[in-house]
Amino acid sequence: MKLEKAIKKLGYTNKWLDFGIITEDYLLKQYDKINNSADNNPEHYRSAAFTDYLESKNRLTDQEIDNIFQLKEEGSEAFSLHTCRIIELIYSNLLSDSQLQSISGYNDVQNDPINQCYLRTILKRKINQQGLTNDVFEEIKNTKDFTIHEYVLELPDLTLEHILWFTEHGANKRVKNIAGQLAKKQQK
Repeated sequence: MKLEKAIKKLGYTNKWLDFGIITEDYLLKQYDKINNSADNNPEHYRSAAFTDYLESKNRLTDQEIDNIFQLKEEGSEAFSLHTCRIIELIYSNLLSDSQLQSISGYNDVQNDPINQCYLRTILKRKINQQGLTNDVFEEIKNTKDFTIHEYVLELPDLTLEHILWFTEHGANKRVKNIAGQLAKKQQK
């Protein structure tokens, strides 16, 4: 009975337990905490549970990834963290390259903001694995993602040609300013 009350109050579904994202013990500890805390926001507890789950892993199986995409919440506050969970999964570095590629098959990954995070992660991995080859730099040019542009501007193998491109075509004023400062340093 207490377990059912805890699930309901915290907005979990039984899948959280079935998939091993949380244990009964973890759930009951959260239930005691929410009943004795100033923080009565169930989404904070669900978010913490998911973060704890990811942090407990060194890697994820394909089934565990599928389970994460199936997680839903219930609760009176009707606040879903589904999008946040998928983004956290993508940024977790727990996915192999093939797993990262395979999650593009989930409909959720096609929608922003998840898609933006997904494409950003794919490109960052490509940059880290291949370096700033001509092909990779063409992909960087084709993205209007200021986060990617700023990331590239911090790379040690950045050439003056790359930097000058960012001074004119950077995704925003900040990127252009950073590139301008780097260009001045390199031209000295």
